[in-house]
Amino acid sequence: MALSEALLLRLESWLQQIGFAKGNPFAIGEAARESQLLPEFFVDTGYYDLIWGNPRVPQSTLVFAPRGSGKTAYRVMVQNQCYPLSAHSDVLAILYTSFDIFFQPHLISQLARIDLHIKAILNKGLYALLNTLCQKQEMVNSIFPPQRCRLAWFYRTFAPQALSPIELLERIQAIEPDFHPPWESFRESVRKSNLRQPLAYANLLGNPVLQLLADLVDCVPEPLEMQLSPAQIFTEFIQEVQRSGIRAIYILVDRLDEIPETANSPQIIVELLEPLLANLTLMETPGVAFKVFLPHLALEAIKASPSIRLDRLRTYEVVWTDALLSEMLRKRLVAYSEGRIRSLAQISAASLTETIDQEIVRVADGSPRRLLRMGELLFLQHIRKTDQESLLLNENDWRKGHCAFFKEYMPLLSVDKSAPQVFVGSRRVFLTPLEHKFLLALYNSKGVCDKERLVNKVWNVEEGVTDQAISRLVRRIREKIEPFPSAPLYLITEHSFGFRLEHVDWVSSQKVEANHGTQQKPATNPSGTQDKFYELTRKREGNSCN
Repeated sequence: MALSEALLLRLESWLQQIGFAKGNPFAIGEAARESQLLPEFFVDTGYYDLIWGNPRVPQSTLVFAPRGSGKTAYRVMVQNQCYPLSAHSDVLAILYTSFDIFFQPHLISQLARIDLHIKAILNKGLYALLNTLCQKQEMVNSIFPPQRCRLAWFYRTFAPQALSPIELLERIQAIEPDFHPPWESFRESVRKSNLRQPLAYANLLGNPVLQLLADLVDCVPEPLEMQLSPAQIFTEFIQEVQRSGIRAIYILVDRLDEIPETANSPQIIVELLEPLLANLTLMETPGVAFKVFLPHLALEAIKASPSIRLDRLRTYEVVWTDALLSEMLRKRLVAYSEGRIRSLAQISAASLTETIDQEIVRVADGSPRRLLRMGELLFLQHIRKTDQESLLLNENDWRKGHCAFFKEYMPLLSVDKSAPQVFVGSRRVFLTPLEHKFLLALYNSKGVCDKERLVNKVWNVEEGVTDQAISRLVRRIREKIEPFPSAPLYLITEHSFGFRLEHVDWVSSQKVEANHGTQQKPATNPSGTQDKFYELTRKREGNSCN
């Protein structure tokens, strides 16, 4: 929900007073929008050097990560290290992040068309090359006339807009700001393949980059041979790029799960990518590496594809430990405060200083995105107070921020039937045998059970177990699994009846494994539950979030 202008101003004022000179360290959470600051707080989960690889012998790589776990941060870091963003590199990055064309109505049944991929990659690659050449005069000098005519054909075939009058004028003015020809005559010169005329009139043809632009517009293009396959055309383009002095080309494929058609369908993602990944000739083109950043849910679908040779592709899975999340938190605070703030404890009341940094990491449950969201909600709860007695974060800010967070990211509870443990999201919680029997009895009763049956199932007796004994057991369980034991979200008391389990992952609980991961599924009723008490009480909410 968008903040009011008043709240935004209050937040900005508080951030400045507290020491965040560069803004809110939790506000953005999208690596592509933080590319300038990203090197300051990027955390390598252990694979960056392997993903980057050896440009002398490039190798295609698949990187898998859950949503919000940093795969785009890896991509941005690689991209920042390549041309055209880096002034000192021997690798050209081609960013391939748009796939809308595949889902146009007339193409929807043709996801497996390799030519569409090649056309899109060539279009992005030609722009990346031109952006690089406009910055690197020494590269321009190595491109001889025959090559310029071949490049002209590539541009006119796959990226004609790059040589349009508007884009050419912008490029020329970026190099020579005083170049202001009459627009109509300039546009006509470009359309007639005579860019030299306005450049010569302005005495600019002595600039090698502008001379290259004139050659690309004015020369007679040299087409490739007819009947070449898309992969062969791609190889010819790569060879032209390498003749300019670029050692390797990295094609960065990302954001495949950020369009409606693929957001919740790993199978469609695999169907879309299969023409690329299954084409080993393409994947192993000399001097080229495809770096493909994929949602973790696509891993099993790719493994199941008989045409994709994972033995010929490197694969890495991004996993965040609490230590890595703590490092990320510290680095972000340092970067946005210009070194003044290294932990949330520094800007918190005394009652929070011992725990707040560890707690926000624990709540994040292995996800950088969740950590940022929890931090953002914490800050917002603080500035929403009308009577700010202190600049410091306090327990009330934390409690309300935590409750707001849990409404958005409710980790589901998974019960292990074979071992005394449960999982809250991906967090493993060890139980005593009696605590486990209590939760398992509730689970086996489809989430709701009266007190008498629970006593029989847990203690194996008909009577003799006091209410105090039951209450002590329930309290111990809540202290282990609940974010706020005094206002439980998972183990709910049904007064004058018994107890109920809420927010249970009924699917994962059937087979919980040691490497159990968070599954963000809707917290629905177990299928077939008809118990009237469940229906009467399912709308209950915890008081601590009010």
